[in-house]
Amino acid sequence: MLTKTGVELSEAECWEVLRTARVGRVLYTRNAMPLAHPVPFLLHRGLIVFSLDPATAAGVVRYGRTVGAFQVDDLTGSGAAARSVTVHGELGLLEPGQIAAVEGHGLPAHEGEAVHAYLLPEVLIGRRIGDWP
Repeated sequence: MLTKTGVELSEAECWEVLRTARVGRVLYTRNAMPLAHPVPFLLHRGLIVFSLDPATAAGVVRYGRTVGAFQVDDLTGSGAAARSVTVHGELGLLEPGQIAAVEGHGLPAHEGEAVHAYLLPEVLIGRRIGDWP
């Protein structure tokens, strides 16, 4: 469907962008102000998983769980076209048993103090601008 901001992506296309992107932005609020924090991530058992340093993690995931969003972009080499996906869902912290399953997949260790967080996707919204190859 064509919208004022581009062509809407299907849910399958949104997942394709998430599977191929390596860096995204976790979106959250602090003191009622919106923030975006870039993070490398991976998909693991339906979760978007990323690691944070302890200070950032305390602001992103309050009280163990909170509502947040995650966004990734995919650009053509020339930059003439782009796909962007925003995912809304619950932010939380991985359990110790889950951490062992993702530690060897290239997430930053933050000097041995990494806090492993996730976003459980609930809503995916994707747009394409320009002619995608």
